[in-house]
Amino acid sequence: MAFWDLSDSQRMGIGLIGFAFFFILLGFALFFDRALLALGNIFLIVGVILLLGLGRARTFFVQPDRLTGSACFFAGIALLLLRWPIVGVIFEIIGFYKLFGGFLPVVISVTRSIPGFGLILSLPYISTFINKLEGTGNRNSASKKSVVTTIPSNPSKSVNIGQELGSRNMK
Repeated sequence: MAFWDLSDSQRMGIGLIGFAFFFILLGFALFFDRALLALGNIFLIVGVILLLGLGRARTFFVQPDRLTGSACFFAGIALLLLRWPIVGVIFEIIGFYKLFGGFLPVVISVTRSIPGFGLILSLPYISTFINKLEGTGNRNSASKKSVVTTIPSNPSKSVNIGQELGSRNMK
C-alpha cells in the first residue's frame, strides 16, 4: 500500500508521528525539555490513533502481551508531566520497546537497505549490536547449514550436499 492510497486521516497520522519524533528528539537535544517531550508524546499518541483508527489503536494498546508496554509508556508520560522528565523518558523508552519491539527487525532491514545507513550499520561494533537487536545473532552460522539428500538410484546412500559442494570448490 502506497502513501497516496491512504486516507486523509491516516496521512495526518503519519505526519503527526513524524512531528512527534522531531519534537522528542528536540526535547532530548535541549536537555530533556519537558514541554517539547510532552508535545512529542501527545503528537505520537494522536498520530497512532489517526493512523490505525480508534478501535484498532485501543486493541493494540490493551492486548495482553502489550499491556506492560502500554502501562510503562503511559506511566512515563505521566511522570514527564509530573516534572520527572528523565525517569519518565526511561519508562517511555522501556514501554516503547515493549510495544513496538516486534517491528524492530523490519525497521532494521529497511534501514540497512538505505545506502548511507546500511554502511554505518555494517561497521564492526555497530553490526554486532544491531544483529542482537534484530535477533539474528550470528548470521554466518545459519547460512552454513548443509542439506542432506538421498540419491534416487541408490536410496541407501545419502549425500551431504554442503560437503560435496565444498569439496568440489577445494579441488
